[in-house]
Amino acid sequence: MNNQNRIAVEFAKMTVNGGKTETVVAVPFNNVNRYFPDTASINKIVPEIEKDYKEFLKAVNGGNNSDQITKFFENTQKKAIVGLGFINCLKTDLKISNREAFQMTLNSKYISEIIAFIQDQFRKSKKDDPIKYIESCHQLVDLFGFQDTIKIFKKSGIMMGNSTLQALYKVSIMSPQIKEMIQKRELLLTAAFEIPQIEEEKQIEMAQAMKNKNYSEAKKIAKHFQF
Repeated sequence: MNNQNRIAVEFAKMTVNGGKTETVVAVPFNNVNRYFPDTASINKIVPEIEKDYKEFLKAVNGGNNSDQITKFFENTQKKAIVGLGFINCLKTDLKISNREAFQMTLNSKYISEIIAFIQDQFRKSKKDDPIKYIESCHQLVDLFGFQDTIKIFKKSGIMMGNSTLQALYKVSIMSPQIKEMIQKRELLLTAAFEIPQIEEEKQIEMAQAMKNKNYSEAKKIAKHFQF
């Protein structure tokens, strides 16, 4: 599965048979602002993530839990963007405080490497891997929230504004077709910022109209696009 086809998943607590509460994985509810994957992908990936998480919990036995988090993320990164609800479920499942779960996740090698990658790419007008860049930002936001992600960035010397992070997140939840155009350098990442949160088909149509255009041209297309 390539980066453009990774799906974002959400962790949540659910009461199952017998009143027992378990951690379950789902795909965030579909709306016009977020790409929603096909049923076959969901049915394949969600059980795999749940299995990986259960194995992660079994491996946590008082050792270096940040190392185990890194292994979990490394096992899941090619399949999905894991973030929403993860820290809350981790807190409950490990019987630790929210702060401890937050720091355990933040201190993992995996997250440190994501932050280092963003730091390296931040000032580059042409990102080495634009989809990895936007999806790395996406994962941090899903894990820590917008405001804490901004704070984490500042501590690493990444002076990213909230509006830029919001724009990157918006593009990261667009359809694989648009992400593929960005990855192939057919659509500027900054041009994709101009695509509003509208129905997926209209977003793709606008992106197609912006193909191989410079930012100024793409912005004019967005301004005059007929919905």
